[in-house]
Amino acid sequence: MTSLNKIKEFLRGEIAEDDETRDRYSRDASLFEIKPKAVIFPKDTEDVKNLVKYVVKEKQNDPGLSLTGEFITAILKKKR
Repeated sequence: MTSLNKIKEFLRGEIAEDDETRDRYSRDASLFEIKPKAVIFPKDTEDVKNLVKYVVKEKQNDPGLSLTGEFITAILKKKR
């Protein structure tokens, strides 16, 4: 089962997997562009709590992962 499927089991908010949303959330003020597999929109504080618990548990299983569950060195892409 993928991370997204596990999250979908408890999340009450929305998960956007479309290209437009993923593109919009792939940039910030840094030099890097990271296109996420999905963007999560928690419905309430309970969703946020459950997401944090899930990420902490998953990071304990593989400390080389980013908060999104990706290998950090494999996903960094410098902005042009």
